[in-house]
Amino acid sequence: MSKRTHLVPPSSLFVAALSLSLGACDAADGDAADAAESHVVPADLALAGGAIDRLGAEFHVLDAASLDLSGGALSAEEARQRVAGVDAVGIDLGKLDRADVTAFKALSQAAMDEDVPVIVEDVEADELAQLIGVGVEADVAVITSLGPNSYRVLVFGGGEGEAVASSEGEGDELLESPDDDTPTAAWTPDTVSLAVERIGETLRSGAVTRLEAAPRASLTPTSGYLYYDFDTAEESWSPVTGQTASLSMDFEAELALDTDRSKKVLFLRPTGSGQHPGTLISDGSTDRGYYQESQKVSLAPNNTNVALYAHAPSTANASTSYTSSTGWTIGSESGWPMIGYSSSDETTTTLSDFSMVNNTSGSTASWTFAMTSSWSSMYSQAAFEKCKVKSLPALAKSNLNPEYEVYYRASDSFTSSVTFSFTKQTLFRRISRGGDIFTCKKYSTLWTVDRSRNVSIDFGAI
Repeated sequence: MSKRTHLVPPSSLFVAALSLSLGACDAADGDAADAAESHVVPADLALAGGAIDRLGAEFHVLDAASLDLSGGALSAEEARQRVAGVDAVGIDLGKLDRADVTAFKALSQAAMDEDVPVIVEDVEADELAQLIGVGVEADVAVITSLGPNSYRVLVFGGGEGEAVASSEGEGDELLESPDDDTPTAAWTPDTVSLAVERIGETLRSGAVTRLEAAPRASLTPTSGYLYYDFDTAEESWSPVTGQTASLSMDFEAELALDTDRSKKVLFLRPTGSGQHPGTLISDGSTDRGYYQESQKVSLAPNNTNVALYAHAPSTANASTSYTSSTGWTIGSESGWPMIGYSSSDETTTTLSDFSMVNNTSGSTASWTFAMTSSWSSMYSQAAFEKCKVKSLPALAKSNLNPEYEVYYRASDSFTSSVTFSFTKQTLFRRISRGGDIFTCKKYSTLWTVDRSRNVSIDFGAI
């Protein structure tokens, strides 16, 4: 038996209500009234519009679509003047022709230089890369500066997903599910509403400032270097009513010019909370699940001019201990990035009752982290008793956050954008027992959950 469900965010799980306050203004307050009215959006849009429109009902959001760029792209000074005094800059890529995207590069850069967040809607990875050098698929993305040549990108929604259910069993009969529950699949919450809520909280708090956290590099180069911290809003998924799993696809990227070797190099690493199956719907001796059986991650570029140079962990076969760092670091000397290797940067991680398999081939970096025990071996039976389902290892029902790292490089003359496919496949399983004191019947229901996201890297940005 199999059941396939496409993971599509619901149209509206909740709506973030925004207050729209309009005070009376007399003639003496005419200038203030004009300024307020310049960014007021009708009340119905506060509840039903896109993120830019809805935030514009409460804050001074400069909507890039309102700018007349018929005379060409803004200069750096013109862009700086435009962002002066605004709370945020909004760019809806769905309303722009592809050729128009780069016209707003100066505007987005000026905003980040002035610690003004840039809100981007309907985001395609390659289009966002045209603005800031790196892009990712998203319904809404918020870009802020972390310092010179360093950016944080908060991602809401985007990407693709699918869940497929199947059943297995041993014995005289096969149950389609351990009980009468009907597995469900849905990603929550509504990403636009969540973006409006979180961005609004940040703007109200006045906390849009450069963070103290620095890139991983020991010294931040002044040129030939870009750092990006991609923070995806945590997603949730329900394999069955009563259990909610969560996952993140956070990562950081460093793009640097290695002049000593005439190369451009790209480092990609996961960050964030990882994945948690949530509180299991059942965890007793007769029925356990849905637990986290395995997780497979893969990264692959779509351009042969970019080659996989190093990756970690590199253990070839199944192993419970693995080295999780390549040892490669980026520093700076006289303003130029320096690429170096240090064995002291390598760390060893042990996965209790789990193993790691390196699936890397060619330019595709891939690993599988999985329980060492098969589901059918998770049973025991004492004499003259019904069989029981063994206890699960801790990682099967708690947070699993595998560490890995990839190091790609290209010629220093390479200036194209490259799209990397970033995929995560997780197996959630539920097992139960049947039979009598003489036989043990084993039943399993499995959800195979796939999440993917495209990440674009503009090698011409350095």
